[in-house]
Amino acid sequence: PTPPPRTSPPKPPSKGKSQKPSPKITKPTIKPSKENLRFVLPSDIDERLCKGKVLDIVHEAKCVDIYDCTYTGLALLRMLFEIVCSDFLIRQKLYKAMTTYCISEHEKAIGKTLTADQRKEFAPTLAQLLNYLDKHVSDWSLGHGKLLKPSLDKFKKHKSELNSAIHHPVTVIASNSAATIRDEVLPV
Repeated sequence: PTPPPRTSPPKPPSKGKSQKPSPKITKPTIKPSKENLRFVLPSDIDERLCKGKVLDIVHEAKCVDIYDCTYTGLALLRMLFEIVCSDFLIRQKLYKAMTTYCISEHEKAIGKTLTADQRKEFAPTLAQLLNYLDKHVSDWSLGHGKLLKPSLDKFKKHKSELNSAIHHPVTVIASNSAATIRDEVLPV
């Protein structure tokens, strides 16, 4: 009589010592230099924490050529900054603290208290968000404040150009300037 067929290959005989698996060889990551980066975002941006709208915008930013679509690229940079900051603050359970701070600063600036409905509907402006981040580096840095602060300062410096790309119909921004802005603020 023949034995029944096996469903898995037999185990190799044990020699007393367990054999170590050979180390996995990985190829080094080759990143594009800034001089060759044509898109708003490089293709190697980590997307693990991106979902929903943030993920959609990151995918778009990886496809938009900042030299061919200068204003669209700058608008994407600004959108990414605002949305990703809000998303980060929500994940870190700091969004309410940020809006409370921004409401307080807004009330001081206008000299009156907002109604309950106004507070509920309040959405901070880019300037208010930048002010909050600048004054509360310890909230958002998670140990990397010294590394991110220079990029935040550069973003603040370029805020008027980013606003012009969206809001001012006659302001012209050269594609080289757009790429420079992208390169300076990208670490944020």
